[in-house]
Amino acid sequence: MRTALATLAILVAASAAQADPPADPPPADPPPPAESAPTVTASYGYQIVLGEFAGVALVGVAAVTGSTTVVTVGAGAWALGVPAIHAFHGNPGRAVASLALRQGLLWSGLLIGGTLPCEGGGEERNCHIGGALAGAAIGYGAAVLIDAVVLARERRPGPARTWTPTVAAAPGGVSLGVVGAF
Repeated sequence: MRTALATLAILVAASAAQADPPADPPPADPPPPAESAPTVTASYGYQIVLGEFAGVALVGVAAVTGSTTVVTVGAGAWALGVPAIHAFHGNPGRAVASLALRQGLLWSGLLIGGTLPCEGGGEERNCHIGGALAGAAIGYGAAVLIDAVVLARERRPGPARTWTPTVAAAPGGVSLGVVGAF
């Protein structure tokens, strides 16, 4: 009899193991989306202007000293300093745009200024150089201005917006109010 009971227990256990496991319960509703933290747009245009000034000043020092090493360093700082500021702020696309904007407007201004008619209608050998240099300076100045005002922006987490009701008792009444940070 014991053998029959043991065999029966083994058969019941084996059939239970082969049965389909219970179905998983249906998935719960997804949690509601978390409120995104407020962001603000911040400008770092002053860094662009300071970087530009530093590069131009270094090139000016190089011109006065006549040092080829200072010329090389100054030219590199002037050409790549401002795009490096964009890259430091996590905007590599704006770094490339800054470099392209500077080169594009500088050379466009140079070409446009060089095609302007000379003063007095004369076509002397060097009469177009002044116009070309003025056009290059205007184009480059416009590039710096556009870069500092338009491109030099980043999104940062803003302050948390909170509000708290207040109640204050005073010897002549009660004061109710709301205090908030926005």
